[in-house]
Amino acid sequence: MVHAIIHTITLNTSGTAGKCIEGREFIIALPESFVEYKADDVVRLFTDSFHKRYDVECSAALHHNKKMTNYHIHLVFSERKMLEHPEVKIATRNMFYDEQGKHRRTKKEILDEQGNLRAGCSII
Repeated sequence: MVHAIIHTITLNTSGTAGKCIEGREFIIALPESFVEYKADDVVRLFTDSFHKRYDVECSAALHHNKKMTNYHIHLVFSERKMLEHPEVKIATRNMFYDEQGKHRRTKKEILDEQGNLRAGCSII
């Protein structure tokens, strides 16, 4: 099944010039039987096979559902080659905490109606 999905993918180069590495993403559901294999082996085999078959740069992340009964892969690939000297950027992440010290996902959850940080809340 996975082979059939990947086999139907056609990759076309865009013919554009530039230094930006653009990527496309596939989210691919894997058969339930794949949970019997080690996750690292599944994602490595899948990524290596995709790279060899389509001659594109790619990386992947393997996710599972809460009950760990099935896997899916997020495969990001680019038709452009990796830069010889890439500029590595690291995204920063802010952590938001309410008055009780409980973690909140968004900044909006700890702001008042005027958009100011509520007393007792913090951002790290």
